[in-house]
Amino acid sequence: MRARIRATFALLVAAAMVALPASPADPDDDLVGDQDEEGEEETDLVVEPDPGWLVALRRFHGLDSLLLTVDLVPVVFPFRNEPVVADAFMRGLVPRMFMPGKELSTRGPEFAQTIWAFDSGIESGAAIAPSMPGDLYHAGGTATVVLGALVWGLLLGLLDRWKDALAPGGRVAVLVLLATQVLASVERDFVHCTATLLQTLVVLLLAGAALSLLWRRHPGCRATRVAESLA
Repeated sequence: MRARIRATFALLVAAAMVALPASPADPDDDLVGDQDEEGEEETDLVVEPDPGWLVALRRFHGLDSLLLTVDLVPVVFPFRNEPVVADAFMRGLVPRMFMPGKELSTRGPEFAQTIWAFDSGIESGAAIAPSMPGDLYHAGGTATVVLGALVWGLLLGLLDRWKDALAPGGRVAVLVLLATQVLASVERDFVHCTATLLQTLVVLLLAGAALSLLWRRHPGCRATRVAESLA
């Protein structure tokens, strides 16, 4: 029965990955039509539109950002020399009410206006993913990349061990909650990803403590039965 459920879930996920990126219309059609109306000359060059899955993959710039960072830092842009590990734990564990001047998540726009826009002549206000290894390299070089990888891997390992100690319902809930953050970590900067994961863990621990207290005081309520199914 479990194998059948897993196979069905895998098929549904695969179908969604194939169907969702596909677009019903090519956005270049309007551009071509406008050019024809303006009377511009038509050429014999035929450009085949990219498939939907390739258009979707273009939203992920992790590898491009890493290569650009390694190529331009420190030749063009100097190392930031920032304590990214300490900053990540500070941003994730210290509430802003106690630290009003805590750093905001601005690495995406900063990267788009510096490394990503270098020698292009195009200024963009959009946020471009710097990638976690690229952001660590920009922060302090190869040693910082190794340190950040060790910290991130240790944090994920501890969460994975804690998840395996839960009941099946609790493992599913934690997996669904944390999976999107872990998958997106390849694109985002180290401080943002680590701080967000720490904040999520704190919320989980507080919610679990509240449900446990409710369970002990009111063993017959509905919230207690939900907590019991996840525990």
